[in-house]
Amino acid sequence: MSQFLELAKKRRSIQPVMFDDVQISNEDILKILEAAHWAPSHKKIFPWRFIVFGGDARENLAEFVKSNYQKLASPEKFSEMKQKKFGKKIMQSSHVIALISKESGELPAWEDLAATSSAIQNLWLAATDMGYGGYWSSPSFVCKEKEFFDCAENESCLGLFYLGKPKDGLQIPATRPDLSEFVSFR
Repeated sequence: MSQFLELAKKRRSIQPVMFDDVQISNEDILKILEAAHWAPSHKKIFPWRFIVFGGDARENLAEFVKSNYQKLASPEKFSEMKQKKFGKKIMQSSHVIALISKESGELPAWEDLAATSSAIQNLWLAATDMGYGGYWSSPSFVCKEKEFFDCAENESCLGLFYLGKPKDGLQIPATRPDLSEFVSFR
């Protein structure tokens, strides 16, 4: 089996609670983002942008997320425990990457979104290949706050990617339905 197929099968959503305390170097972060940058992009639009929160910047992000959750959650859905959990996930991560997509206006919006999603998948696969884990979360109370991420009018935050080093020995089994349920030849 090809190395790529093995890598794709190895990729998992790894929650920040499953990370150890290792801080990923900026050099490795740039390698991961370089892989993202090599995603396919129709007409070479490159409709993605990444904002990396590491070190103390994670604290600012955690405060923003917690206060935004409190501000936008309805009183009957607000949970102080959930609010703390949002901040804790950020601080358990080595880095958190805001995933920004831009509508180019030259292509249908879905093509820009598809290209950005391809870049995110490349990011995730590169992180997996380097021994790191990640988790893509898209809470609406974060994504709709364009100002915090300095989004232009034609940009949207697609969520946050939590990145860290999985704890030693972490095993997350994966199952998939049989491929034949999703494929037909004509």
